Amino acid sequence: MTNDYLANQWLQQGIEYFQIGRYGEAIASFEKAAQFHPNMPEIWFHWGNTCFHLGWFDAALTNYEKAITLKPDYSEAWFNQGNILFKLGRLEDALASYDQATQFNPDLAVAWGNRASTLYNLGQYEEALASCQQATHCQPDYVQAWYMQGLVLMNGGRKEEALTSFDQATSLNHDYLEAWKHKGWILFNLNRYTEALDSWQQAVSLQPNDYEVWFQQGNTCYRLERLDDALASYEKAITLQPDAPEAWNNRGLVLFHLTRYTEAVTSCEKATKLQPNYPEAWFHRGNALFSLGRLEDAIASYDQALQLKPDDYATWGNRGSALYSLGRYREAVSSCQNATYFNPDYAEAWYMQGLALMQGEQPNAAIACLDKATALKPDYAQAWLYRGHLLFQLGHLADAIASCQQATTLQPDYVEAWSIQGIALMQLQRPHEAIACLDRVVELYPEHPEAWKHRGTVLCQLERLEDAISSFDRAITLKPDYFQAWYNKGLLLMHLDRPDAAITTFDNALELQPKLYPAWVNRGNLLLQEGRWDAAIASYDQALAIQPNVAEAWANRGIALEKLGRYQDALDSYDQALVLQSDDAKTWNHHGVTLIQLGRYQDALISFSNALDHQPDDPETWNNRGLALDNLGRYEEAMVCFEQAIELNSDYAQAWNNRGVALRNLGREEEAILSFDQALELNPDYPEAWNNRGLALRHLGREEEANASFEQANMKN
Repeated sequence: MTNDYLANQWLQQGIEYFQIGRYGEAIASFEKAAQFHPNMPEIWFHWGNTCFHLGWFDAALTNYEKAITLKPDYSEAWFNQGNILFKLGRLEDALASYDQATQFNPDLAVAWGNRASTLYNLGQYEEALASCQQATHCQPDYVQAWYMQGLVLMNGGRKEEALTSFDQATSLNHDYLEAWKHKGWILFNLNRYTEALDSWQQAVSLQPNDYEVWFQQGNTCYRLERLDDALASYEKAITLQPDAPEAWNNRGLVLFHLTRYTEAVTSCEKATKLQPNYPEAWFHRGNALFSLGRLEDAIASYDQALQLKPDDYATWGNRGSALYSLGRYREAVSSCQNATYFNPDYAEAWYMQGLALMQGEQPNAAIACLDKATALKPDYAQAWLYRGHLLFQLGHLADAIASCQQATTLQPDYVEAWSIQGIALMQLQRPHEAIACLDRVVELYPEHPEAWKHRGTVLCQLERLEDAISSFDRAITLKPDYFQAWYNKGLLLMHLDRPDAAITTFDNALELQPKLYPAWVNRGNLLLQEGRWDAAIASYDQALAIQPNVAEAWANRGIALEKLGRYQDALDSYDQALVLQSDDAKTWNHHGVTLIQLGRYQDALISFSNALDHQPDDPETWNNRGLALDNLGRYEEAMVCFEQAIELNSDYAQAWNNRGVALRNLGREEEAILSFDQALELNPDYPEAWNNRGLALRHLGREEEANASFEQANMKN
């Protein structure tokens, strides 16, 4: 027999006990109510709520089922049944309960909201989104529904829409920690770091002891390059959760960027001790060790990272850089090849591979890698520079200039790129462009001795010779042991016909670099020019002791020996020169003259013929050939040679004199006198011609004229 009045009294008492937390008495009251009216669904509903609150889920489900059995359209009972099933992980059953709740009460916003949570957990995102929208339609200030809508949209990659939902949640409830956190994550992923930081700061103010908030705030400060703030955030996170490897790793990364490398190593090591299979921590530890110059340790750290994550291109790349720095170029190439295998667009690895191949003397392969680097990263100034450097080494000067121009366009103060341009332009005989580049080098880096030296060479090309000397002097001032600058200055002084200064300058170069054989050769040439035959020979001997294959040194040594009357030694020296350079007409001529001095006239003819084969228009050789023929008594042939010499050089006084001698030998005294007269017209101070003229006149019985000629000869002597 039911008693509605008593049942309602006990029900109301149970509800009041529940509200003040006296759950045992609430349940006792509901039991009493059920005794008086077992078919009142509200009794079972509130009894279920109390069991739910106490965590007695099975009992709660039983009570909700009784309530629903008694009242099938009891939407609140369906809703709470769904909540318990959700907690028990019975998501499909929970969804069915929420469906019943919303069917019987379409305006029950919380049912739509929890239905959305269930669908979200089931991965049914579109349906979850629709359920959230229904919830906020029913109740526009339903904070949790806006939050859930944000989660669904975020999971679907719709970040901007998700952000709008989280904004709505935080505007409705400024203290909604999870909404602020999710706003922070989305803004971070949208690269809107300043706004993200605002979200994390809001979250920190709400929950100062939340490790995740401090950690994410650190990540955001790092992206904003606020490194000190990032470090402080990570350290706070570590205080809250000392065994968090991610915080130790990221702290190490920030310390690395603060150039506090030793501390960075320690921090990353802490991360690897907490989590030995943490490849990023091993990688960052390797980077810090690299910066400390502990290259072997860095490589070991990179190797640990690669054991855990073999396809990490950045680790392969940095490992390659460390191997390169150790001079282990082949291994560096292999490591960089792995980097580009896993990431073909990794410009830095192509660049480092190019450098390693360059050091391994594989220039073409190196250029191919640098081509790849610049194609992937057109603003990669260093890659353009080294590409230009390699092209320069291969002699592709125009291409080298173009590559270095790219480098200086990207980096106008790139000294090395300006320098290569200047040297290449110098070698292409484009001195005006070259001097502009080298002027730029010394403007950017006035202490660059090589640039001053090359600048001096270009100024020589421009005929600005005094400026060139000043430039060489500047190079020498900056680098007193710069023997190349001393040598170049010596060449210039030699060109300016300042032999004593040039010899002193070559001496300075040779004191610094005794094996600089071109300096010995040019020093010898200057001494030869000054008539210091023995000193010249000594200088040539020094050159030939270092480099025996210098034809010029052998030839000019022969001239000095010839001047000393050491004809056989001179002949031997000319022979050595001609072995090295058989087409040197001048040396063949000297060879022939020396043979004349040795009385080997027939051999001399062969030498002169060789000289004329290579230089048929040399009047001196024709003259000397004539002398050999004259000594052999072949006067007609001799005269033909002298006339050939005169035809080539009508002002050749010696040839006119020798022609006269040949004519006398042929008994043609009158013609001989005319030839001697021509010689004397060209050179009035020619004693031999005056003497020969006197002999011809005496032979003709013209004694007075002969005596006058002899007197002139004596005067000229």
